[in-house]
Amino acid sequence: MNRHCVCACLAAWMALGMAWGADTPALRLTAYINIASGCQGPTEQFLRDLARRYAGRVALEMVDFGTPEGQKRWKADGHHCMTITLDGSSQATIVSKGVELTVSFTMPAGHLWIHEDLETAVRQRLDGIAPADRRGPALSLRREPLPAAVLADDAVLAELPSVEAAERLLSSLRQAAEARPLTQDDFALDLAAGQATVSLRGVPVLALAGGAEETAGAAAAATFERLVKPFPRVARPFPGQVPMRMRR
Repeated sequence: MNRHCVCACLAAWMALGMAWGADTPALRLTAYINIASGCQGPTEQFLRDLARRYAGRVALEMVDFGTPEGQKRWKADGHHCMTITLDGSSQATIVSKGVELTVSFTMPAGHLWIHEDLETAVRQRLDGIAPADRRGPALSLRREPLPAAVLADDAVLAELPSVEAAERLLSSLRQAAEARPLTQDDFALDLAAGQATVSLRGVPVLALAGGAEETAGAAAAATFERLVKPFPRVARPFPGQVPMRMRR
């Protein structure tokens, strides 16, 4: 076989391989959802948008276990509740805001996982872990206008009556973050006699205004949820509308 023939064969082989690769998605995303019930519409739309974003790289299949045929497939594949699999596995390890998380994509979104988790899992499976994934939220201070505020990625975490109080909270958060990335699980809200205190890894860092116990509790819960929202949560399932640790 002469050199020209070898080159021609090699070129043909490479072209065939490239064409095969272009037609073969890098990731199979299978969603076992009771579509017939209509209760998972937002997740169904999220999955379609995700597949469009990674067109040609993600193959999305939705199995409707609300139909007899879909239920048969759902059971045959070994599932017992709503499940999303990536290349056949319902679990994935991701890095989010500097924290490694193992996520189970079972049950509806909001129980053991959120849409952001699945989006991150797909992106990291396809493109790897980005430098930004390994960084926690950027913490900063807003001095004016008053009230002063501590920010995470430019979003308000907490507003305080003085710059000095905001600086103390910011310093506590930064010191803790330097030791290891912050998570929602690091924070706790303590309520006693209408007073509320936020602690970080067991150390009080923020006292909230008091008042009637019921009113103070509701206001403290809202402040607490805003404070922890930018950080990833390790423990699952999610607690719904109840802060992860509230003690009376």
